[in-house]
Amino acid sequence: MRESLSALGEVDRDTVPPWEDAKLTMTEFGNWIKNADTKLTVLAAALGIVMAAVASKADSFQKALANPEFDCKWTLIMALLLLLGAIVVTAGYLYVALVPRMTSMGSNRFAWPSVVAEGRPPWNLEHRSTLDEAWSQNHALAGIAGRKYVAFRKALRTFGIALLLCAVCIALATWQAAHVHGQ
Repeated sequence: MRESLSALGEVDRDTVPPWEDAKLTMTEFGNWIKNADTKLTVLAAALGIVMAAVASKADSFQKALANPEFDCKWTLIMALLLLLGAIVVTAGYLYVALVPRMTSMGSNRFAWPSVVAEGRPPWNLEHRSTLDEAWSQNHALAGIAGRKYVAFRKALRTFGIALLLCAVCIALATWQAAHVHGQ
């Protein structure tokens, strides 16, 4: 953190006011949260593309499953069920990561839910109180960022599984269509 402060100009690290550290930390944690939200949004869009790809092949899946000569019927059924599960789990992790946090831990002028709930300026504007609230908010922001990245990691893993299963399902249905037409 203190190294980042020196980017603002040549600063003696021992004379940096504690408020500047708190403010910089708050900004950085806010940026980490924005970065996580951006990544999650891209992953949500990619999940939508996978769902659209599967939906566009629904006819192929139905034809493959209706064909009595299709040897891999149960493989396709299991792959489709696993794909559905992976999509649902991925969407669940995305939801957990993106759902807004609407509460704060006590009164804090830096937490918007607290400001909205109180509806007035903070009564205690003493420097020490401000610094305590800033670091309390930093702790809350770090927790939010941590939870978002944990959920993102899990969503990314299950998305990878969904992507693989999508390819397997489409390949099986395509193979079946080519096999039937080849006879």
